Amino acid sequence: MSKTRNRVLLATTVGAALAAGGSAQLTRRRVAAHRGRPDPEARTLAAAPRVDRVSPVTTDDGVALHVEEVGRLDAPLTVVFAHGWTCTQETWVYQRRELAGDDVRLVFYDQRGHGRSGRPDDTPDATSIDRLGRDLGQLLDVVAPTGEVVLVGHSMGGMTIMALADSRPELFGPRVVGVALLGTSAGGVAATMLGIPVLAAKALRTFGPRGATTLAAYGDRLESRRTPNALTWALANRVSYGGDVPPSLVELMERMIAQSPLATITAFFGALCTHDKLAALPVLREIPVLILVGSKDVLTPVDNSRVMADELPDADLVVLPGAGHMIMLERPALTSLHLRTLLGRVRLPA
Repeated sequence: MSKTRNRVLLATTVGAALAAGGSAQLTRRRVAAHRGRPDPEARTLAAAPRVDRVSPVTTDDGVALHVEEVGRLDAPLTVVFAHGWTCTQETWVYQRRELAGDDVRLVFYDQRGHGRSGRPDDTPDATSIDRLGRDLGQLLDVVAPTGEVVLVGHSMGGMTIMALADSRPELFGPRVVGVALLGTSAGGVAATMLGIPVLAAKALRTFGPRGATTLAAYGDRLESRRTPNALTWALANRVSYGGDVPPSLVELMERMIAQSPLATITAFFGALCTHDKLAALPVLREIPVLILVGSKDVLTPVDNSRVMADELPDADLVVLPGAGHMIMLERPALTSLHLRTLLGRVRLPA
């Protein structure tokens, strides 16, 4: 290599390093400024949630699901909330408070490998969307064996509901009388996530699950417990929210992500890449369905919700302007309002 090429290479390398360092410095300054802002939600998010009962459920493959209930056991309607990938039941902190009432029982649980639930083994079946659907069905068999149920799922939680509809369609109508699908997709996640180009999407569909399986196998060795920093803050903010949110909401996302082991995160990423339950959606056509999505959702963009709405022509499709993926946190009042509307539709006489 000539001296000139050496100089060009050195200059390019140094320039890239300085640019990266400058970008990181800028990110740290922006994050520090954001963290220091007044935070009207900090007290609400720091308050201990209402818990009337803890009702653990053990699945047929031995995973203990952490389940919490709010409301009377004999309430005429039970609403079960399923959270998304890398999250916990804290996702529903606002709905837990705003939807509680004498005529409804609220059930929240951490999906396997997330939050305070047990960790699955490293086999593909133990971390599949179909397995999550079976978990939800077994949870219903234990905590709500009788009575009417409404299922609310966000992101991977919505996929969980579709997997249950695929495996146990007989539940929908007689038992499951309403469904809310928030920021989710019936398939094709790899082609739409973060707006990646078509060629990259094809590569992700091909190699994403394989790479996730490899990372899952070595996750415990690779993972030194994740410590929040300016980069994780900026990333959590970018992929979770569509606009400017209080610092405590970003911290909540960081905290939920940190509770999920890397092996679990990567294994379920593979499951998301291969998820396809479009054919299961007709099972929901005879019951009220709410499809809710943020207009700035970069993980499951609006087009995913429109595809589901095409299969469910009687569903209510609602797009919240300016909101990102975590709509129940970014737009809590509107999310709860639309969920109450769904519950009202369920209670209307036939």
